[in-house]
Amino acid sequence: MGTNCNKKSKKIFRKYKKLKYQLENISEHISYDEAIKSQVAKNYGMDNTPSSEQLENMRRVAEECFEPIRIFVGKKIYISSFYRCEKLNQLVGGVDNSNHLYGYAIDMAITIYGGKTNEEVFEWAKENIDFDELLWEGGYDGWIHIAYKSKEKNRHHVGTIPNPK
Repeated sequence: MGTNCNKKSKKIFRKYKKLKYQLENISEHISYDEAIKSQVAKNYGMDNTPSSEQLENMRRVAEECFEPIRIFVGKKIYISSFYRCEKLNQLVGGVDNSNHLYGYAIDMAITIYGGKTNEEVFEWAKENIDFDELLWEGGYDGWIHIAYKSKEKNRHHVGTIPNPK
């Protein structure tokens, strides 16, 4: 009887650990806190909490785009922007239909931790990742913006923006 109870306890504990991981992490290398962090939101006392639908979108773009890039880079990647609530998006100058509003997009500053350059990641992602949009913004010291909706809805839009406003 004790062995059976012990097995049940272990099974419950494994389920708990899995659920806790899912609540605390968007993907293997992105924590929930990292995905919603924003100094602007903090300064304005803004709630930047995504809905469950937005959270699922965030997990999808993380798994389909960020994690393969993370493997390619081989080092930690600084996430400069991920989910943005509407008010935050307005304050940071995001476009009205920004993919960040829906949890579809991640902005990554590749060169902060080294490993690869923005150009290397941009060129690699164009050839190796399914995406909705891939933008290289701000040149060498800028960032990579990548968005993912679904295999059926991805437009494969590619662009560069030398010095965004």
